[in-house]
Amino acid sequence: MKWIFVAAFLLSGIYHGVGLVNPALTEPATPMRHVVFLVINLIGAGILVKAKGRGLYLLFPLILQQIWSHAEYGRQVWVEQQRLDWASLIVVVGMPVLGVWIVKVNQKRLAGERQKAL
Repeated sequence: MKWIFVAAFLLSGIYHGVGLVNPALTEPATPMRHVVFLVINLIGAGILVKAKGRGLYLLFPLILQQIWSHAEYGRQVWVEQQRLDWASLIVVVGMPVLGVWIVKVNQKRLAGERQKAL
């Protein structure tokens, strides 16, 4: 599961890189926003690859921000343009799954630590 999330972060980074090179291929955003989220996505992928246990919780602020931001943007696109923003839908569904996965990884880690302590 971890590598699916890593791939998602990397693909998101590529999306924002494309937005820098050819903004017409992405949803409207400033170049600075693309740069910021390109960097954030690379850091997120790195956290998923390197962090163990509690370190994965570093992603929770991003998870919450992305759910909030994409839910609002997806709603706005739906109301104003009568279309579905697929990226927002994927983020609003995928980020909670990532959050649950992080909690389960940590529960498994804690259970292993408890078992060793016995």
